[in-house]
Parts: sequence; structure tokens; C-alpha cells
Amino acid sequence: MNAPRLQQNQSYCIPKPPHPSRCDQQGVGDLDQIQIRHAYSGFALILGVCLIAITSTWVVAQEHAAPPRQNHFSAEDESLPNPVPVPDDVLAALEKEKPVQDALKDQSPPDNKLPASWFSATEVHLSSGAQPDLVVRAEPPLAGANIDYFWIFRNTAGGHHLVLAAPAHDLEIRAHRSKGFPDIAMTSMTSRQIHTVLYRFDGKHYVVHQEKTEPIK
Repeated sequence: MNAPRLQQNQSYCIPKPPHPSRCDQQGVGDLDQIQIRHAYSGFALILGVCLIAITSTWVVAQEHAAPPRQNHFSAEDESLPNPVPVPDDVLAALEKEKPVQDALKDQSPPDNKLPASWFSATEVHLSSGAQPDLVVRAEPPLAGANIDYFWIFRNTAGGHHLVLAAPAHDLEIRAHRSKGFPDIAMTSMTSRQIHTVLYRFDGKHYVVHQEKTEPIK
């Protein structure tokens, strides 16, 4: 028998590949969602660990942070902030100061030895050097009623070097610098007026730059 011929407009019917069932599509979608959830969980875990590490580092840094720098000192303060012992070379330099010599004659301490309790000291940073400098304040019997005596010592490779000594009610370390060192203002007052002396560093010592007297308002 001869095979039947195709009509002119007749075409083959080619079967199409079967579409995935709804069940198969749902299975693939669920798998994608699981993978996404796992990725988010991993990211959240990493983020949490990083936050804990950053927080712990910040807490440790705060615990070991240096105390804030003090820029203002007053004769009315009960004590200097963050006091430190007065070094021996500083005591030796203070003993040569006239107000200290006068007090030694009047007080006659045991063995005529200068008591360290006559002074208090605190560290400041006048320059960019790593070693701290010192502000020293007179304590009784050297301290006065409304005025005190201040000494500033620069910390050098050869020891502490006295760069400023003057009586004042207030000592302020200012932001403006001269030859790498901050200006220092020292203020004294009476019942009627305020007298301010501005000191600037000349490379070796602090010298008077400006003086101003104004009435108390």
C-alpha cells in the first residue's frame, strides 16, 4: 500500500515539551526563598559580630582614655585636677625662687628642707612632644588668700626647665600659639579691677606680650 499523501496546506503537529507543573514551580520557588533566608541570616550574623567587636573596642578605649586636658587653673580651686608628685629636679628649681626662700626663712621647716607639700602639680601638654609638662601651684603656707603663685615647667631631654613663674588668681592656657607653644594669660583682681597679663613663648621662656587692666562690671 502507498502511504497517504499530505494535503498541500496540511502541516505536521510537533508536540511541545511539557511545562513544569505548579508543584514543580513551587518547589523551585521554595528553594530560592530558603537560600535567600540563609544568605540574610549569614549577613545578619556577620553584622552582629562586627557591631559587638566595635562596641567592645569603644568601651575599652573609653576606659583607658586619658583624662581631658585642663586649660584653666584658679587659686580658688580646692586642688589641681589629676595631681602628680612634684619631681625632685622641680623641687630643686622651686627652692631657688624668692617667694619660696622667704617662706623657708619664716617657717623654718625641719632640717631646713623644702617640703613637697607646699606645692601641687599637674601635667599639661604645651608642645607636640610626647613628654608632659608641668603646672605647679603654691599651697599653704605659700598660697595667699586671693592670689596664688604658679610655675610652669617644660619637660626637656635634660630635665624640667622653668619657663614661667608669676602670681595670679587664674592661669589660662589659650589656643593661640607662638613658636609652637600656647599663649598663657594670668589674671589677678582687686575689689575694683581685673588685671590680665598675656605671655608668649620666645623660644626659651614665656615673656610678657600684653597687659590690660579693666574695671569690674
